Amino acid sequence: MADGQQAGVAVVTGGSRGAGRGIAVALGAHGYTVYVTGRTQRAGESPWGGTVHDTAAAVTAAGGKGVAVLVDHRDDEQTAALFERVRRDEGRLDILVNNAALIREELQRPVPFWEKPLAASVDLLEVGLRSSLVASYHAAPLLTETAQETARETAQKPRRGLVVFTSAPGAVRYQYGAAYGAHKASLDKFAADMAVDFRPFGVAAVSIWMGAVLTERLRRIIDGDPGLAYLAGIAETPEFTGHVIAALAADPDVLAVSGRTLIGAEVARQYGLSDAGGRRPPSVRDLMSVKPVNDQERNAMTDDQLQQLLKDVQYLKDRQAILDVIMRHARGHDRHDPELMNSCFWEDGVDEHGQFVTPGPGYGDWANKTHSAGYFLHMHNITNHTCEIDGATAHCETYVIGAMLPRSEPGRSWFVSGRYLDRLERRNGEWRILVRRTTIEVEARGDAKWPDNPVSETFPKGAWDTGDLSYARPLNLDSPSLFWDGTTR
Repeated sequence: MADGQQAGVAVVTGGSRGAGRGIAVALGAHGYTVYVTGRTQRAGESPWGGTVHDTAAAVTAAGGKGVAVLVDHRDDEQTAALFERVRRDEGRLDILVNNAALIREELQRPVPFWEKPLAASVDLLEVGLRSSLVASYHAAPLLTETAQETARETAQKPRRGLVVFTSAPGAVRYQYGAAYGAHKASLDKFAADMAVDFRPFGVAAVSIWMGAVLTERLRRIIDGDPGLAYLAGIAETPEFTGHVIAALAADPDVLAVSGRTLIGAEVARQYGLSDAGGRRPPSVRDLMSVKPVNDQERNAMTDDQLQQLLKDVQYLKDRQAILDVIMRHARGHDRHDPELMNSCFWEDGVDEHGQFVTPGPGYGDWANKTHSAGYFLHMHNITNHTCEIDGATAHCETYVIGAMLPRSEPGRSWFVSGRYLDRLERRNGEWRILVRRTTIEVEARGDAKWPDNPVSETFPKGAWDTGDLSYARPLNLDSPSLFWDGTTR
């Protein structure tokens, strides 16, 4: 399965057994020189078997070159020495897989975290979380140098450097308690933030959620509990994630996913990969109803979507502000409030009512004088409203029905239907009318004696000043008002 060219150099931490061993062997199958770290060097030192030397030999047997390096990742000096050796012996580094994690059996007990040995939690944060940061720190200079050198030597899209954190859904769901969750969530965050620093140098950083892995430990658990036999059909082989990593490393566009937490089974489908026997392991997204934090963020808006939303919100704010101007003007009419009416026009605004053309700021005084002379009462009812906004200019058509009680015909009512045709402008964030022209379309007259009855006299009546009930603050049942019987109470 070698990639047909010298694949490069990889470091896999925590590779004596389990997923780390499988990842290292898979990378070997793709032609990588793999430096495998671990503490187990003799058979029998771990109840789960495996040594760092066994893994290195398996890498070589798979078609790569395995190099065993004894490293206790609690010791920063040993970690630094590892990467100094890689630089000295290879002169390059293409992939770092941060897999080492000290997960003790006590940590997996189903009891509250304070009932577990404190050392079990601290050990995982030391070898798993802190160790991944330290390894990335010492690997970064060689990773970035290799990526930049490859970019200079390759005319086509170069392979990128790659840092991988082996993580799991425990990053977003409860599993084994606080330390385990903090470990996995922090690995995902490491990938997200390191990606920002690595990107200018052509190095990608990702976190990969693995599913259940058919490690030596899981096989023993399945063998001891027939009820768990189904796991063998959905679990991933230890090598599966290694093939996923090799595919990512070979993708010249891997920077497109840099910083993200990926689900290994989903990435495998994207690259057309299958596991042993042609199986396609299911995604933990479906098995556990979970998704990485960055997938949740993907539900958030893109910059373009955000900009469009801002435009839409501004449009709606403008529409409402324009309608408010027209509504305030109508209220000013019926309350005989010249200040309110005049505030709806710009200083250079103008109003046209047929033969009467009035400067906007003086319209209120003219209207009040005209209405007071001609009517006992009037109402301006705003109905249909359309508006076209072009930047800071708006053209509106607003239907209005005027209901009036004329002084010239006591007991009668007039109804006039027409339209306000307005041009408004927004200046310094405020909309006002610049030009208003008024049409008259329909006029009707009728009997206006209905309010002259005992029931109607109990209703408040509109007033042409701030004594109108609409000005009452707060509005109460005993707020004073003019009534139809002519009293104020």
